[in-house]
Amino acid sequence: MLPAKLLRKFTAGAIAIAISGSVFLAPALAQTPTPSGTLRERIGERVQNRCERVTTRINERIEHYDTNKQRHIEHYEKITDKLTTLVSRLDAKGYDTSKLNEDLKTLDKMVREFAVLYSQFIDTLKGAKGFACGSSEGQFLQAIQEAQSFLRQSRQQAKEIRSFLQNTIKADLKELRAQKPEQN
Repeated sequence: MLPAKLLRKFTAGAIAIAISGSVFLAPALAQTPTPSGTLRERIGERVQNRCERVTTRINERIEHYDTNKQRHIEHYEKITDKLTTLVSRLDAKGYDTSKLNEDLKTLDKMVREFAVLYSQFIDTLKGAKGFACGSSEGQFLQAIQEAQSFLRQSRQQAKEIRSFLQNTIKADLKELRAQKPEQN
């Protein structure tokens, strides 16, 4: 235990510090009242800033996905064009390209389906942009979830196209190499 004299000094010092602290802090706290109008204005500004950031981010994402869509479709069109010219050259040489012609039709159908799914994704994302600010009461989240569903479907379609190219078309091209051309 502390001696009584030391304990009194310690207690007196603590009380002096507490009193001086309250003397200096009380006027400082009393000088900064926050009227409710100012607080509401700051909250409104924060909400507006957040809305602007969300809208900007959605616009950037839409632009990014739109360029990805164009890039994918151009890539698939180049593959289709190359296969079409190959089929016509092989036909001219007398090869049986009926399987490859069917594969081209299937590939074209798959690419069109991919383009539709990706367009639906982008359109849904553009529609969600309108719900980003204000009182949408869950409509924004619902639109984003719907857009994500279309994105998953389009990615699955892209995987199926790659698989079709690698497994079916490549196999049919190998079969054509093994064929002997029919002489006319």
